[in-house]
Amino acid sequence: MTDAESLFDKALAIANRNNGIYNQWESQIAVYMARRYPEAYAITQQETGNDFPTAIEVADMGAEKIADQVAFINDLGQVLRTLAKGCELNGRGEWV
Repeated sequence: MTDAESLFDKALAIANRNNGIYNQWESQIAVYMARRYPEAYAITQQETGNDFPTAIEVADMGAEKIADQVAFINDLGQVLRTLAKGCELNGRGEWV
């Protein structure tokens, strides 16, 4: 990843490297990330008309509301690593 890559590009690259896990847990990841970045999720909900935008959609349409984009990428990567270790998220985006 380079500095020239957009937040969307970086988030998509992480999701693609963890495609199976991301696809299996997409909704729960979205809820987890929404709790950490509520403003970005709110703007993306308005843009898409979708009550539950994915982390990738937020990285695309809500990027301007994410003050620390490095933290967003790190959080997304961390949640995927944690899921890969066998931990689970519930529908409220909480670890169980």
